[in-house]
Amino acid sequence: MVKGQTNSGTGKTKQAPLKPPWLKCGEVGTYSKLNEKRARRKFERDHVPSHAAMNKAAQSSSRMRDASDVERACVKSRLKARALTISIPRTLHRGHSRTCGSRNTKNQIKTDSKDLDSAANRDLGRIQRRLDSTNSPCAAAYRAAAKKVRAQNHKKLINDVIDECLA
Repeated sequence: MVKGQTNSGTGKTKQAPLKPPWLKCGEVGTYSKLNEKRARRKFERDHVPSHAAMNKAAQSSSRMRDASDVERACVKSRLKARALTISIPRTLHRGHSRTCGSRNTKNQIKTDSKDLDSAANRDLGRIQRRLDSTNSPCAAAYRAAAKKVRAQNHKKLINDVIDECLA
């Protein structure tokens, strides 16, 4: 990888922002918006609920029954970009998120996809409890970010993305 480039998580390499702004703990926004900021190695962007659960909910929609592979890929990509994420410490994300890496099992993704609001509440609660128990300076910012995530209408987001990709 060339200096100044980052791996986007999709295997594609892109140019990293050359100057700050830097992500701050508890910052909330769409993945695409927060991805415009540098994260250092200290923070990661956490999809809440998980991108996998949101994608499973979308792909399982009856509206996607006759969707082509291109349309399905469009839905997956746009959901990832538009779903809300919260900037959290990398060690917290990797060590304690219920949906990070191998902890996000197929069974859990399937269950979460059926009720995204409950999944978001489980995810947010687990991280908030960990922040509170360690007296993290990030706890208050995360609590405020969690309110915004809880207010996101996940079903509307999914339907809007499906509309765009099937158009």
